[in-house]
Amino acid sequence: MKKWFSIVLSLALVLAVFTSCSGPAPAQSEASQKDPASTGAEESAELPVLRVCVDFPSVNSQESQAFLSSVPGNGSEFTLLLESLPRGDSPNRKTELTRIRTEILAGKGPDVFLCACYSPFTYTAMGDEATGLFPFPRQAMENRIFLPLDEYIENAEYMEWDKLLPNIMEAGRNDEGQQVLPLAYDMWIILLEKDAYTPSFDLSPTWDDLAASSDPTARMLAQNTRVYSIMGDVADYENDKLSISEEDMLDCFRRYRDQGSLSQEETPVPYVFAQITDGHITALDSCSVPLDDDAPEYWMLGEYNTTGGCTAGVSSMAAINRNTPYPQQAFRVLDRLLDKSTQGNHPLYAHLHALPVHSELYSQDAPQHGQSMSAANFQAYCELREQISVVKFNTPLDHCMIEVVRNCAPGQEDQLPSLVHEQYMKMNMMLAES
Repeated sequence: MKKWFSIVLSLALVLAVFTSCSGPAPAQSEASQKDPASTGAEESAELPVLRVCVDFPSVNSQESQAFLSSVPGNGSEFTLLLESLPRGDSPNRKTELTRIRTEILAGKGPDVFLCACYSPFTYTAMGDEATGLFPFPRQAMENRIFLPLDEYIENAEYMEWDKLLPNIMEAGRNDEGQQVLPLAYDMWIILLEKDAYTPSFDLSPTWDDLAASSDPTARMLAQNTRVYSIMGDVADYENDKLSISEEDMLDCFRRYRDQGSLSQEETPVPYVFAQITDGHITALDSCSVPLDDDAPEYWMLGEYNTTGGCTAGVSSMAAINRNTPYPQQAFRVLDRLLDKSTQGNHPLYAHLHALPVHSELYSQDAPQHGQSMSAANFQAYCELREQISVVKFNTPLDHCMIEVVRNCAPGQEDQLPSLVHEQYMKMNMMLAES
C-alpha cells in the first residue's frame, strides 16, 4: 500500500477508536452537505441511494445538480445525492479530501466520481495547495479504486463509444480495461490563415524540428509550447518513479531555455493563440474566434513533443467506485454525461473549459455550445486531433516542471541544474508516495 494510503488509514483507525468512545459522530461539514431536496427523498423512499462526488472548480453546485436531475431514472429508480467538494482555495478542502479518501480506503466512499485533473494554471489560481481528489488517476487505477467499465460501455444507451476520440479515451484504460472516462482534454492551439502561410514542416514534427527550423513561424510554435507538453508523459506508474533521467530532463530544460525569442528581423506570420472558454474556441482575450463559413480557412497546430506529434492533457474525468453496490445505476451518470447533447449543450460541460471528447462536436451538424466550424476548418481540427501522439492526465508533476521555468530568472541560468534537481527529486517522491 502506498505511503499516503497508510497514513490516512492509520488516521482513520485512530478516529474510529475515539468515535466509538465519545458517542455519535459530528454532523457532516457544511462544505459537503448533500442537496436538501435529495436528502428528503433518501429518508422517505426505499430507492437505492448513490453519492456523486463532484470536484470541478469552475462548475457551481446548481449546474451539477441540474445535470444529475437530467440523468434518466434519478428520482424514480434511484436517488442521486450530490457532494460538491470545496474549491481549491477553501480552508475546508483538505479536510474533505481526507474524509473521502479515508472512506475509500475503508471500502466505502461515493459511488461516482466526477473530477477535475488539476493543471498548473489551476494551481496558480487557487494556491499551491490545490490538488485533485485523485492527483494521479493512473495510480488510482492501478490501486483498484475504480470499477472496470467495458461491459457497461457495451450496453450504453446514450454515449456513442465509437464516436469518442480513441486516443483520448485510451488514457483511462489499463490491463483490466476501461476504468476512467476522460470527459475533456486541453491543448494549446495556434491558428494560422492558409492564405498567408503554408507550413514548411511535416504536420507531425518533433519539438526539436520546430526549434531548429530556419522558419520563424516554426520557431514561434516551439516557443508557444508548455515545457511539460514537450516532454510528454514522464511518469512510470508501474514502478512509481519518473521514466526520464535527471540528465535528460535537464537537457530538455536547457534546450527550452535556449530557444529564446525571435529577433526583430524574424517575424512570424500573424496567428491566433486559441483557448477554450465556456465551450468556445476563443482568443486569449476570450473574444470569440470565427471559424464558420464566413471565417478564413486555418491551419490548426498544437503543442509538439520530442517524439513527434502533439501532447494533450486530460483535464477532467469520470469513474465509478469499485465497491459501489449499484454499478448499473452509477453507470447511468457516466452514460448521460458523455452523451453528445450533454457535451455540446449542458452548462456543466461548458464550464470544464476544455475540448470535448465526442468527435463530431464543432461540426456544422453538431455545434459545441452554439459554435460550429466550416467544413474546411472542421477538417483542419480533425487533422490536429489525429496528430495527438501523447495523452496524459494533468498531474502535480506538471506543476513541478513549471516551477523550474518560473524560478530560473534571465541571467541566472547557472541555477538551472539545482532547480531541476530539486523538482526531479520532489516528483519522484510524489510518485513513490502516491
